[in-house]
Amino acid sequence: MLGTKEDGLFIIDTPPKKDQKYSAKVKRSVKMSPNTRIADLAATIQEHTSKVDEYLASNNIPSPSFDVSCPLRLSLPLDIQASRNAVLEASDDLYMQGIQNARVRDPNDWEQLFASVDERFKSFGVGTDDGSELSTVCVMWDGEDMFEV
Repeated sequence: MLGTKEDGLFIIDTPPKKDQKYSAKVKRSVKMSPNTRIADLAATIQEHTSKVDEYLASNNIPSPSFDVSCPLRLSLPLDIQASRNAVLEASDDLYMQGIQNARVRDPNDWEQLFASVDERFKSFGVGTDDGSELSTVCVMWDGEDMFEV
């Protein structure tokens, strides 16, 4: 079989190798989807890390590390410092994407989540500020002693 096209993929069947029952190569079609936030952050980190690494290597400056011999501060030109800052900011954003529960929840989901943690969480509101992708959750404590276990 020469190949089939399904769901934007080209699947090319190939003869099996020795001791294999089936073999296939999958090639993605040229159709590209827009980058996700995570892909954009990773690209920013890669682009600006390359700039910083090139500068450090060309000036015989050791890469930042926890090694005792590594300088505590680096005197970098403004453009390289800007790239360093871009890496740090994108890294923070990427980290926050990973540790936060990014699943979209409606108010009932939040109510069930807090009730499953402790039934003393009551009456709350979920809101999003204009222009923000982050939500604010206001939870009221309905217990006598906040530190009661």
